[in-house]
Amino acid sequence: MGTNNAINSSKPIEIAKGGTGNSTITEHSFVIGGATTLTELAPLTNGQLIIGSTGNAAVAASILSADGSVTITAGAGTIDLAAAGGSMSYTEITDATKTAVVDNGYVANNAVTAIAFTLPATASVGAKVNIDGMGAGKYQIKPGSSSTISYLDETASALDYFEVTNQNACVKLVASEENTEWTVTNVEDLSPGLVYVYVEPPFALAAGEAIGAILTNDKSLWSWGSNGHGQLGDQAVAPTSSPVAVVGSHSFDKAAIGEFHVIGLKADGNAWMWGDNTYGQLGNYTTDDKSSPILVLGAHSFIKIGAGYDATIALKADGAAWTWGRNNYGQLGNNTGDDKSSPILVLGSHSFVNVSGGYAFFIALKADGSVWGWGNNDLGKLGDGTVNVKLSPVTVVGSHSFIAISAGYYSAVALKEDGTAWTWGRNVEFQLGDNTNTSRGSPVQVVGGHSFISVSAGKYHAMALKADGSAWTWGLNTSGQLGDQTITAKSSPIQVVGSHSFATIKSGYSFCAASKSDYSAWTWGYNNLGQLGDQTTTNKSSPVVVVGTPL
Repeated sequence: MGTNNAINSSKPIEIAKGGTGNSTITEHSFVIGGATTLTELAPLTNGQLIIGSTGNAAVAASILSADGSVTITAGAGTIDLAAAGGSMSYTEITDATKTAVVDNGYVANNAVTAIAFTLPATASVGAKVNIDGMGAGKYQIKPGSSSTISYLDETASALDYFEVTNQNACVKLVASEENTEWTVTNVEDLSPGLVYVYVEPPFALAAGEAIGAILTNDKSLWSWGSNGHGQLGDQAVAPTSSPVAVVGSHSFDKAAIGEFHVIGLKADGNAWMWGDNTYGQLGNYTTDDKSSPILVLGAHSFIKIGAGYDATIALKADGAAWTWGRNNYGQLGNNTGDDKSSPILVLGSHSFVNVSGGYAFFIALKADGSVWGWGNNDLGKLGDGTVNVKLSPVTVVGSHSFIAISAGYYSAVALKEDGTAWTWGRNVEFQLGDNTNTSRGSPVQVVGGHSFISVSAGKYHAMALKADGSAWTWGLNTSGQLGDQTITAKSSPIQVVGSHSFATIKSGYSFCAASKSDYSAWTWGYNNLGQLGDQTTTNKSSPVVVVGTPL
């Protein structure tokens, strides 16, 4: 139901000052004979520079890039640059028809030496990696020198630039898809010369009410279990106890499952959906169920997705959250209770980095570690210290800083940088893992001194993953969903049996799923509709492999 995070492997990355995109990285100096000022950007041909002393004549400057940025610094000769002789501000060129306008000067090239660093082999979520000598300036992530490294898109030589404006800033990187792609999300005010690494695992699993799914190496999506609304995406409505492919030759980067609906995200930012559409949760302006993928309407481009019980949520690159579907408890976050069959913006000018959906509520994580929630608030599952419904985002109380979140049915779990798990909401079934069954309206720490790297909340249980690949569970266990070969509830974490080493985890409503590095899927718990994918409908109290995986 929620999102989760895992560890990354060693990946060398070079950092260099300069421009953006695939252009040559250079620092541009202006050699001048008098006072020089940067005045404006003019709509000229790309690669031109206006020289004020020559009557604003346009001068060719091939080193200027349409997607680059120009650093004006002191050059050779008699210089009176910015009076003090230092650098002037960066000028970003975002349009091929715009170039810098400078009074009295011409362009000279100065090569810049790259600064390289290597991530440690077991950098956990939130790890801080030192880069000696990284100070203020513009930087760019570039591929390393080894021919075996493919942590960047092989078609690109570099990612977009980011700017460090002071000595106390550091860069936050987000890795995904087995670290084949890195993106810069923001610059944080931490210790000098540190890179703050936020690692998201390769997507492999999704789980919902009674359906499991796995994304294969070729980005095809396979699913199994309940299918009464066409949520398996195979153009049928019959359940199946082994994986079937979603039809249509689609290539998905991510997927999420609600109660009876599924959302898949493609590399181009388009979201596709299928399954139950009673409340418009498929986002296509109708309320008709679909048994194969249809495009979410509105020309939206998303980077993250999540699914609640009867509603859907997605994030855009600017951090804005968009929702659609059922809104009976205000879970769409737009200060109303009206259902929506197409995406609407969550109110409040918020910028989130991750989202997760549960029963009639959503939670979202910001870059500063704060968690926000809205919608149904039974037993305090929004974590704001109340039990009142919220029609727009409110912050989880307490001076907490989290790095990962997951919404369950009536509770939520979040992970801190130190590996501790924190929970809030309903606790009647011991799903908060604090050795009590007292519900909480604010975060409490899961007991046991555990250090986790990933968390996921289910209906009345929760699970977590450690760096050694072991899975741990707590809460209700009537169907064996804790994986300890019993059906006895547990109020604190216990290890799933079998000496397994998992790479990712996901909680369904009353079952658990996990994948290994070979993309095999494993499940345990409730199996009335074949949601364990083992070609049976018998509950399992320890992990069984989903038949045919890895696919």
